[in-house]
Parts: sequence; structure tokens; C-alpha cells
Amino acid sequence: MEKTSIDRELLHSTRTTSLINTSDLTDMSDASYDRDMKYSQNESSNQLSQSAVTSIFTSWQFIFNELIIQNRRLDEKIDQLEKTCYQNPNNQNERLNIAEKQMKDLHIGNNQLKNQFDNHTKHCNTFANNNQVSEEQDNQARLNKLEETNNHLNTCLVQLNIRLNNNEIQTNKFDKENKELKEKMKLLQEQSRQQLETSQEFIDLCLTQLNDQA
Repeated sequence: MEKTSIDRELLHSTRTTSLINTSDLTDMSDASYDRDMKYSQNESSNQLSQSAVTSIFTSWQFIFNELIIQNRRLDEKIDQLEKTCYQNPNNQNERLNIAEKQMKDLHIGNNQLKNQFDNHTKHCNTFANNNQVSEEQDNQARLNKLEETNNHLNTCLVQLNIRLNNNEIQTNKFDKENKELKEKMKLLQEQSRQQLETSQEFIDLCLTQLNDQA
């Protein structure tokens, strides 16, 4: 009977220390779900990223569900073994050995699922980091394009300013030449008027002399 009590305590201790709390798994699932949903909302503009995140979240759900199912099976198995031990004390050691092997197998399965969960977490973090790097590279490319466009516009403005200055110089030159031409034209007109008056006086003088001779 003393050995039976020790074995039962060992069974309860194994159950207490080895099982994963279902509520903790649910909290982990909710936290992962919230983080995943926030990430999905921030990346909703990128359809490919959203599909990848959804795929990762689906894999997480599968892992959590498997963990919960495995631990529920472990609970049921231990409950059955406890009942069996109470009913059949003579077969207690044999059944405890079987239970220990089954629990080891379940622990191995749980560890495998935990490893899968860790791998998916690493994959998700890597994906998030790569996506952030890609976004930064896209932003840098856009910034470089904007800088290139701005430099081109600045060059065009400089060239336009040079042309405007040249046009202004040419305009001033043409205005000056036009003014000089107007002054020359005015001078020529004055000279022509004076010559015309002189010619008219000479003609009048000649006519007067002819009339006097007649």
C-alpha cells in the first residue's frame, strides 16, 4: 500500500509538471492571433503578404489545436489509469509502466509540436523582417526617384532661367537698336525736308529769273 501511495503521488507529480496548461495555450493562441491580425491589417495593401501571413496563422492554429488535443488525451489517459489503479491494485506497477511510456510518447509529440511552433515563429519573424527590409528598400527607391526628379526639375529651372536672361539681353539689345534706327530715321527725314526746302527755293529762284528775262 505504501508503494501504491508513492506511485500515485509520482503519477500526480508527473501530470502536474509535464502537462501544458490548456488555458495557457489558449492565451498564447489569442496573443499570437492578435499579433498576427495587427500585422495582417498593417499589410492589407499587399495581397501577397496578407496571404503569407494567413498561411502562417493557419499553421499556428493547427499546432495549437494539436497541443490542446494531445494534452487532453494525456489528461484522459491519466484519469483512466488512476481509476484502473484504484480498481486493480495488483496490476498497478505494470499499468504505471505503460502509462509512463505513453506519457513519454506524448511528451515527445508535444516537444515536436513545440519545435514546429518555434520554427513557425522564427519563420514569421524572418518574414516580418524581410518584409520590413523590402518596404524600406521600396521607400528608398521611391526617395531616390523623387530626388532624381527634383534634380531634373532644378536643372530645367536653371536652364530656363539662363534662357530668360539671354532673352532679356536680346530684347534689350533689340530695343536699343530700334531706338537708334528711329533716331537715324528721324534725322534722315529732317535732312530730306531741308533738302526739299532748299530745292524748292532753288526752283523758285530759277523761275523768277526766267520771268525777269522774258
